[in-house]
Amino acid sequence: MSTPHIIIGTVASDSHMWNLVYLDLALRELGCTTQVLPVCTQAAHYLDAARAQAPDLVLVSTVNGHGVSDAVRLADRLRTAPELASVPFAVGGKLTTSGRLPDDDQARLDDAGYAFVEQADETSDTPAELRRIVREIARTADEREHPHARSSR
Repeated sequence: MSTPHIIIGTVASDSHMWNLVYLDLALRELGCTTQVLPVCTQAAHYLDAARAQAPDLVLVSTVNGHGVSDAVRLADRLRTAPELASVPFAVGGKLTTSGRLPDDDQARLDDAGYAFVEQADETSDTPAELRRIVREIARTADEREHPHARSSR
């Protein structure tokens, strides 16, 4: 199975770092290679990272409660770059200040191209969700590298 390379960042309005460190450690434990971007991550940081090493996933984490609007703007900017046009995006954390993700906000994130969306709350199981995402990303990468191989998974 391929070793997924994941770019980890946040949104421009979020200055929290602990979530990025946690995700970095958790994803490395799952066998991924990662690149952690600075807090208050600008689109240019994601683009520079993608140009340096092609990612299998762009993971956007936020804990400030303004993730939906910022993540939509970020995806709109990043999707114009050829390096990221076909790369899946994931967003998670505290995406709203209400603690729940309304259907219209979910639709906005889906429309922006986020393949994975996780609203953190007291029932969230981040490690399980990360394992699921990593398995899916690795399977997709394997299929790209070996399109004619049959999988027993």
